[in-house]
Amino acid sequence: HQDISLVNTNLAGRHKIDLVRRPTGGSAVLHCDELTYSVIISKKLIDHQALYSLMHKIIAAALNALNYNVYLEDSVNNEKTAICYNRAAKSEIKYDGKKLVGSAQRIYPQTILQHGSILFSNTQMDLLQYFNYSRNEIENYKTQLINKSIALEDISAVPIDRNALIEKIIEQIDKFFKGFIYYQYLTADELTAISGFENNFSEI
Repeated sequence: HQDISLVNTNLAGRHKIDLVRRPTGGSAVLHCDELTYSVIISKKLIDHQALYSLMHKIIAAALNALNYNVYLEDSVNNEKTAICYNRAAKSEIKYDGKKLVGSAQRIYPQTILQHGSILFSNTQMDLLQYFNYSRNEIENYKTQLINKSIALEDISAVPIDRNALIEKIIEQIDKFFKGFIYYQYLTADELTAISGFENNFSEI
């Protein structure tokens, strides 16, 4: 939802940072050291608020199983901000009062899209340099990020095992959906086919 004039496109280009507008809108995220997820589901099965809460319960349970003592909090922060991790929604995954997972939704006539990011490290701090803000504004956003967001590396000194987290999320999905899940890893041919859709996403 940001105005492109707020973004230092020249610096982003020099650093080979692609700029995209995701269909869910919302505030900016620097996709880097993280695990992202995406869910598409029929509105006949669940409403958008219940889906948001359910996915965060699943992710929180997976993290708890890996000894990350995160929790869901229902406090809401509607403060306007350009930085995703400075904004809190209902059923937010937090640790020590700080946001760990950023999720967003888009509601279509028959389906709901939800996707989000689980932060492994504090790379969101690097996002600030790509905005055309004054030094004072950048420092203010930086302070907010420090006070309002957290990464898994801040919670535990043990490096996160990405595959272990994926497996735990799948286990929790299976538990919540009571055995109705089937999954397999993508084949080389499927990954090649997926790459053909890259140009369907609109770059700024």
